[in-house]
Amino acid sequence: MPNVIDVNIGHLPLLDSFLAHLHTHIEDMELDWVIRTHSMYKELREMVRPLPVDNDVLDDMEYFD
Repeated sequence: MPNVIDVNIGHLPLLDSFLAHLHTHIEDMELDWVIRTHSMYKELREMVRPLPVDNDVLDDMEYFD
């Protein structure tokens, strides 16, 4: 049997406060997720970035062909 909760006009400020707190907490979690995701993206980008190529080495290789 389901429980029934009666809500009257006196509960609205408490409910509003609870929902505002919950909304703020969700926004904080979203911001944390965005920051972590961006940080991980930057780390992965650095790991897969190609090494710089020295042009002198490439020029030397052309002479050996």
